[in-house]
Amino acid sequence: MITALETFSNTSNADTNIQNGVLAIDNNAANTPTPSPIVRSEIASIVTQKSLVETPSVIRISWTLANSTTYQFQLIEPNGYTEYNFYYVSDASALDSEVGNAIANFVNATGVATATYSTGSSIDLTAVAGKPLFTVQAMVGCTAASQMPQVNLTSIVAGVSPGTFEGTVVAASGTFVTGETVTIAGATGITFVDQFGNTTSGTVTARIYRFNATATNFKLSDITAIGTLSGSPTITKVAQNSFGTAAQVTSEVNRAGYTANALSNYDRIRITTKSDNVFDFWLRASLVASPYTATTDLSVFYLDMGAFQSSTASNNVTSAKVLSLPIS
Repeated sequence: MITALETFSNTSNADTNIQNGVLAIDNNAANTPTPSPIVRSEIASIVTQKSLVETPSVIRISWTLANSTTYQFQLIEPNGYTEYNFYYVSDASALDSEVGNAIANFVNATGVATATYSTGSSIDLTAVAGKPLFTVQAMVGCTAASQMPQVNLTSIVAGVSPGTFEGTVVAASGTFVTGETVTIAGATGITFVDQFGNTTSGTVTARIYRFNATATNFKLSDITAIGTLSGSPTITKVAQNSFGTAAQVTSEVNRAGYTANALSNYDRIRITTKSDNVFDFWLRASLVASPYTATTDLSVFYLDMGAFQSSTASNNVTSAKVLSLPIS
C-alpha cells in the first residue's frame, strides 16, 4: 500500500492516531488510498529515508602538452560497466586547444557528461541530468580529479552530548540545499556521532538540511557534533542520485487525480509487517527552492512516529531508522 501525506498538524497524534498498540494515519492526501490500521505487535521494521537532491559529478581531466603524444581515458556510465573510450594523438606541433576540443567533442557525443574547453591544459566534465554518478579511469597521458564544489567551513555549533543537538555548520561561501550530501574534512577538535552511536574525529559524510533562509547555515541530518572546532576544515558536496522527487512520488502512488507537489521533495517511511505487507508513506518534507526549509509541522509527525516505535511502547518492534548516509 502506497499513500502520500501533504500537510501536517501541529497537534500530537492528530495525524498519527495511536491507541492500544494500533497506528492509524488520518491525513493522507486527496485521491490517495487511506491506509488500514497497523498493529504494533505485527511490525517487523520501520525504515525512514530522507529525500536526496541530485548532485552531478564534476571531474577535471588534465594533461601535459607534448607533440605526437597519446591521450586516452575511459568514461564509464553510472551502471558501472558501459564504457566509452577516448583516444587522441597530438600532432607534431601540438596545441592545448586541439586536445581540449577533442575531449569536449568526445564527451558531449556520449550523452553521459558535458564539457566545454576554454583555455589551459584541463577541462571539466559535468554529469548530465539523470546520470550524476559517472566515473573516469584507465588514464594515458592525462589525469582525472574530482572538482565537486568545495568551500571552507567557518564554524560548527556543537552539542553537549550525543543526541542533544545536530551540528550547525556555517560555510564561508556557496549555496547548500536541503537533501544534498556533504563531506566535512579537517574539523580538528570535533567528534561526530551518528544516530546509532558511531563516532569519527574531524570528518563526516552526511545529508544536510537548511533550517533558516541563510544559504551558508545548515545542519547535519542525524549527526551530533561534540567539541570545539579548530584547524581549517572544508566542505565538499558529494555526487548522488535524487530520492523523493515529486515525479517519483506521483509515479509510485499512481492514483488518478493525485499529483505530488512539484515545489517539494518527499521523505518516505516504510513499515513492513511480519507477514511481509509493506506500507509506504510519502511525506512532503522540504521545499526544492529557497529557503529549502521543512514543511510546517512535519517534526510533530516524526515525533509521533518515534513514540509509536519507542522501546517503552514497542511491543517487540524492531526499528531501523535510515535517515542519512552512514558516518564515515
